Amino acid sequence: MTIPNSRRVGAVLCAALLTACGAPTETADPPGAAAASSAPASRPSTPKPSVSPSPRPSVRPTRVPVPPGMKVVTATDRHSRMAIPVTWSRMELSDSAVVEVGTDRYAEYVIVMSEDKRQFTEDIGEYAEDWVEAIAGEARRVRKSKPRRVTIGGMPGLQYDMQGDVEGGRVGWVLTSIDGAAHYHNIVVTTTASRVQANSRRLRAIVATFRETGR
Repeated sequence: MTIPNSRRVGAVLCAALLTACGAPTETADPPGAAAASSAPASRPSTPKPSVSPSPRPSVRPTRVPVPPGMKVVTATDRHSRMAIPVTWSRMELSDSAVVEVGTDRYAEYVIVMSEDKRQFTEDIGEYAEDWVEAIAGEARRVRKSKPRRVTIGGMPGLQYDMQGDVEGGRVGWVLTSIDGAAHYHNIVVTTTASRVQANSRRLRAIVATFRETGR
């Protein structure tokens, strides 16, 4: 499968924001950080090993857990929602994203892309690898973790930590691909590489609040 240009742009656009905004104006954890930390990661022609996500639970919760200091945002397509820190705002980051939120103060950004599974013949492991390669193709000196199996909102998925150099500095990503009922969801968290390392648990906790609405 050849990755559409719109997907490449969406995957790396937050990195461009970091370049434009420079380092975060605040280095302390934003409000809601402690609460979030306690809340429930073109393909080449050569074959790639298949990574199977966690088994799909029979019941998928739709209610978003909202710890203190967090608020709920609903995707523009109404198919999903998630909790984010109250200090974060909606932003215009990608024409293809259904959720675009973040904070310039702490240079932390999240986009969610949701795509109809009927468009694809690939499984979630191949879909996630496509996204990893899309991001890696737009950065230099890329490092990535092995995929972690996750279950988010009763849905299986794969999660990666990534770092790479873009113009203006080194950027970090937490990339999570989720196998939903009718959609593949890709959640891209972007910030500076140092903040990803220092705040990975909190950032992954934000991703863990993602839920499908059942619509």
